Amino acid sequence: PTRRHAFLEDITNKVPKEFIRSSGRDALATLEATFAVIESYENGGALVRPHPLPNLHGEPSVVW
Repeated sequence: PTRRHAFLEDITNKVPKEFIRSSGRDALATLEATFAVIESYENGGALVRPHPLPNLHGEPSVVW
């Protein structure tokens, strides 16, 4: 949640894209959480867990 808040804060403050404190993986995690909420609602409020994210490959400290 903290990284999602950082992303929204950066967008609100018009931070240049190359300095946004988030990643594509964070965006995927947000989408998975959103889809879990939708599925939960459609199933009458049943607990639905987001799908796990794919494993990281390569060196995560390297930014392309």
